[in-house]
Amino acid sequence: MKYKIEGFLNDRDEIHSESYVKYDGKLRQLRSFYLILQPLVEKAQNNVQAFHDFQRANFLDRFARNVKANKIKILEPELVQLINEKKREYVNDHAELPRNFLMLTIIFSASLFEFYINDVLEVVSPNHSIRYMDQKLKRVKKRIVLLPPDIHNYDDNINEILNIRHVLVHNEGIIDDKFMRRVKDSSYKIGDQISINESLMHEVINNLHNFMTILDREYKKQFCG
Repeated sequence: MKYKIEGFLNDRDEIHSESYVKYDGKLRQLRSFYLILQPLVEKAQNNVQAFHDFQRANFLDRFARNVKANKIKILEPELVQLINEKKREYVNDHAELPRNFLMLTIIFSASLFEFYINDVLEVVSPNHSIRYMDQKLKRVKKRIVLLPPDIHNYDDNINEILNIRHVLVHNEGIIDDKFMRRVKDSSYKIGDQISINESLMHEVINNLHNFMTILDREYKKQFCG
């Protein structure tokens, strides 16, 4: 990603909006949940019996329920279908389990960010008719005045993350012409497979958290009393 960041912005002593607390909290839980299960995933990749034990324990279902806790509706119908497809793949090829698990973590993380932006947009621009997330982001940033300049450092990264999510969900992770049009100066070319690794997962979560933190500071001041 174009803008390199180091870890989370510290927001421990700040008071944020309810939407931020809800969705950023789930974003942190996703990473923690991944890190807890990652050793089990690796073991299941290399040992058939461990793989079957992993399947019987329904860790993927637990993963989905973790995200849906507190009535947060994160699983769109297409994501439910994606999970079911991945379950079938696990049965046939346990070697792909670590990649698939990382992929779902990235998808869920981007979904949490989108739900946060949707919540904010409903407050700053009620009765809007905007459908696409890039336009929603523009409207939100336009309505929240006096945003600090450093938030724009994240613009390219956030755009890339949302388009990575789109390709993973809608095009089996294969780069298409839409991705190339939307993500300028990408190192990918049409037909490439998105490179899924732990470094990308951490980059995604760090960028989403930091952007939300900067945005929410001003959103809370201006719209949440």
